[in-house]
Amino acid sequence: MPDWHDLIDWQVGQLVTATDLNEQLRDNLEFLHSPAFARVYNTADISIPNNTVTNLTFNSQRVVTVSSMHSTSSFPSRLNAPYTGLYLLAGSIEFPSNATGVRRLSIILNGTFSDRLVSVNQPSFSGTPALSVATLFRLEAGEFVELQAHQNSGGALNVLATGLHSPEFMMCYLGEV
Repeated sequence: MPDWHDLIDWQVGQLVTATDLNEQLRDNLEFLHSPAFARVYNTADISIPNNTVTNLTFNSQRVVTVSSMHSTSSFPSRLNAPYTGLYLLAGSIEFPSNATGVRRLSIILNGTFSDRLVSVNQPSFSGTPALSVATLFRLEAGEFVELQAHQNSGGALNVLATGLHSPEFMMCYLGEV
């Protein structure tokens, strides 16, 4: 995916080159047509120790349109912002049935728990708790977000690897703000 090129303020009599047209039209239209987007997941259950905030890792990619947005080998818990602007961020997980404690899912900024962008808590119940979070947030190029899980059931619980919804994490660049 090409980068966005700042628009030229064309002058009367200015010679238009193929490079100008490619950057100003082709590349910018392709950038708008195919936004920076990443959706990642893990193919295995992830153990969450009791009363411990845990960054979830993602060993597989459904879609990554800009390679710098996610790596399965280097910092696999991170989604990286390739551009400064507004992003849609979302994540979802599922825990096994357990009637004790609370489950929490959070999106954090730049590895700092105090910089939670969004968080959802769910008290335990006898069914299979599924948690989802989503937010719009302005990120600077190079910043990253992570998905964190927490539970306090009294013992370790797994985040279950199930179908197309657990654990899943995504970011989509919406444009400059």
